[in-house]
Amino acid sequence: KLCDMEFPEPMRFAPALGTEYWIICTTAYPEMCVRTSWFGTNEDSEFLKRGIVHVTKEAAEAHARALIALTEVKE
Repeated sequence: KLCDMEFPEPMRFAPALGTEYWIICTTAYPEMCVRTSWFGTNEDSEFLKRGIVHVTKEAAEAHARALIALTEVKE
């Protein structure tokens, strides 16, 4: 839970090679996430370590919306 917004917990363990996953990307307008596949690279591992890896697009988008809510300008 973040900013009173709930989102699915990110993946905590490396999936099998070739597994499709989604990472949050708050700068990928209008999308809020990017689809990729697990190749076991340093980049994959860093995304996992940062807690931004999700199994579904919907989960990644919910996480991104919660993070944006922390810092967006309120009018």
